[in-house]
Amino acid sequence: YDIEDAIKRVQARLTPRGEVEFCGWARMAVPITEFKITNVASPEIGSPVPAEVSAEVSYVIPQPGTRSDDQIKKEWDSLKQYDVMFLVSIRPPPPQPYPRNYPQQVDDDDRYNDGPEISSQLDPPDYLDENSEIRSNTRASFLTKYGLLYVRGCEVFQVFDEENNLISDPN
Repeated sequence: YDIEDAIKRVQARLTPRGEVEFCGWARMAVPITEFKITNVASPEIGSPVPAEVSAEVSYVIPQPGTRSDDQIKKEWDSLKQYDVMFLVSIRPPPPQPYPRNYPQQVDDDDRYNDGPEISSQLDPPDYLDENSEIRSNTRASFLTKYGLLYVRGCEVFQVFDEENNLISDPN
């Protein structure tokens, strides 16, 4: 569930221009700034998939300078050869408009009682339980709600800093 937790924490949403932005954060989840496939090896005999795909992945640790971001940068800089990572592609759904009967204003009288009356159209969607957590038997709802498109595993070969210096040298 680590991937699900990270996806929830980054709080991906679509901007009015249709771009994905992250309003939250997760310790080892950062946006990829560049992805370039550098080599695709021929499939092994009898296999329909490439034997290996190599790529360069660039990322930036957001909001540098805070104490927590310095710690996160240290963790990312400590990646080394053979570490396993996951590349996740997210395309969140567009925001849903409020239902027509959603209370836009609260009357003065409503501040002192139980609040405005809200119709049953505002009940939580069926993929949420009482605690607003995704039910374990509704994976499709998680995929739809958070816009998860692809998950690919990968293995780290080398890590370079922003000046293209090798920082994951095992020697």
